[in-house]
Amino acid sequence: MKNERFIRTKVVSLVDEDENKTFNECSFISSEIKSSMLKNHTFDNCHFLMSDFIGCDLTKSKFIDCYFENLDFRLCDLVMCEFTNCKFVNSEFTLCDLDESEFFHCKAKNLSWEKCSMIDMDMDENHFSTIDV
Repeated sequence: MKNERFIRTKVVSLVDEDENKTFNECSFISSEIKSSMLKNHTFDNCHFLMSDFIGCDLTKSKFIDCYFENLDFRLCDLVMCEFTNCKFVNSEFTLCDLDESEFFHCKAKNLSWEKCSMIDMDMDENHFSTIDV
């Protein structure tokens, strides 16, 4: 899927059996993705603005060169996910499972983590830095 725009879209209980789907240069603006199974997908150069992932299973998904602003990952399974060259502004992870996830060369401003599981998560100072926006 390429260059798609999801504006004020509400997706509830999507079960995408087609694993390994790639979203390339897509935008999610003021949208809510809720209780959906999106395992092993790739989001490449996507923008997530004022949107929420709530109760989604994104296990083994990859986020490459993505921009997140005012995004809430809430109650999501993000086990073994990869975030590479992503930027996070005023975003949060709440009650998420981030076990074994990796953040490579990501940047953030006002990123918060609340009650998340982060066992064996790779996020040292060489992989994550702050930005001025």
